[in-house]
Amino acid sequence: LAACLPRWRRASNDAGRTMVRPSKAGPSQASREPPLDPIMLQQWIYGPGNVIPGDEAYFKELLSPVGVTSEMTLLDLNAGMGGAGVAIVKASKNYVSAFERHPDLVKAGATFLRKHKAGRNVQLAAYDPENFALRAGFYDCVMVRELVSTLSNKEAFFQAVSVGLKPFAQVVIADFV
Repeated sequence: LAACLPRWRRASNDAGRTMVRPSKAGPSQASREPPLDPIMLQQWIYGPGNVIPGDEAYFKELLSPVGVTSEMTLLDLNAGMGGAGVAIVKASKNYVSAFERHPDLVKAGATFLRKHKAGRNVQLAAYDPENFALRAGFYDCVMVRELVSTLSNKEAFFQAVSVGLKPFAQVVIADFV
């Protein structure tokens, strides 16, 4: 834990927030301090813009079988704050549509994308993975991470995804269960 503290402090300074330090005065003093932001904590663990496991190297490895080019249209379902989209755009200079089910992550992601000047290439929006529709035959590749195992109606989800795929499109699913 002590080895991670310098990285956490850098992450909190990058985000413009200060880290709340434990108080030596006792529990009554500590209870008056504001709680740590859960989104900030997740970024400290997984890296800037990521709230689930994965970094730039992970996304390159995950999408290497796909052969991502700048002409492809990509869709990221369960995008978090758009960190994966930013990493993909840096690697291949294409456009990524990113959808996230938690509105607070979408709001935080808008700030993250402005900071990294990726707002034009990564479009982040909120959606309901249990009930959504995609533009028919539009996407070359769909990336789904850490989402399928949480859905109650997986068949409807895959049906909605398949409608949005072009012929010979590819789907990348990574779900740790």
